[in-house]
Amino acid sequence: SGIQPSGDLHIGNWLGAGLLLAAATLTKGPLAFILFVAVALANAVWTRRLHSLATRDVLFATALWLVLVAFWPLAMLHDIGWAAWSQRLSERDFVTRFAGPLHYIVNLPLRLAPWTLLLPAVALALRPSLRSAGGAALRFPLTWFGVVFVLLHATSAKHSRYLLPAVPAASLLFLSLWIQAPDGVATVLAPRVRRLRDAGLRVWLGLGVMIGVVAPFAPIWVFAARRVWPGIALGGVLAVIGAVGGLRRLRSDSDSTAALARAVVVVLVIEAGFDLVRSGDFLAND
Repeated sequence: SGIQPSGDLHIGNWLGAGLLLAAATLTKGPLAFILFVAVALANAVWTRRLHSLATRDVLFATALWLVLVAFWPLAMLHDIGWAAWSQRLSERDFVTRFAGPLHYIVNLPLRLAPWTLLLPAVALALRPSLRSAGGAALRFPLTWFGVVFVLLHATSAKHSRYLLPAVPAASLLFLSLWIQAPDGVATVLAPRVRRLRDAGLRVWLGLGVMIGVVAPFAPIWVFAARRVWPGIALGGVLAVIGAVGGLRRLRSDSDSTAALARAVVVVLVIEAGFDLVRSGDFLAND
């Protein structure tokens, strides 16, 4: 937009980043720091803004991160001493999950489901979108996703949940399919990309209708669903209403944003239904 944040807001953003990065490092280990720095550097190089990382604000954020991250090991050293602390670290197995080299490639579509149906449209739109006037906005989520996805392949520790840091970036790339061009600017998406995007939505909304219709009968096949049948039946009705409304929007509107909103609601309702079934299973076995 060309609007630059004020000095106080800018340093506040960086300090917030340092605080959140410290929390991630303390809970997930040094990999969180490595991924963050790698994404920031790669994006700065691609956008030719390396100088933006050599500022006082970044220095303050780094100092805040260092102080917060160092607090726990320093407290441990004070409590049990260096010998005991180093022994505990040497005895601990930090990597407990392993998989083959293609693990993330296979699991990525499952992790992104049902939005995996939009991947063909994203792939087709990505190159022309990057070359357009708004392409600069896509560089960050693309860098974020690409760096995390590539670095995860470089480590021997592999688990489907390790893909979670890449999911927000993938969500932004999916959302780029619905970015509206400003007035007077030609739309970025080609007609075939829009058709492919809307086809993915239609498939998912159609599946939503089917799942909603079948949901009230779930107790027939899943015993745990009997304890939460009213909630599952209500969720099925809501899923059918939302999916049918989304399909109607796709037929009547040239803009599928309203259909996307209904598809999101259908996803949330269906996921809530699965969570209810899991809770019913928990109650049955507790």
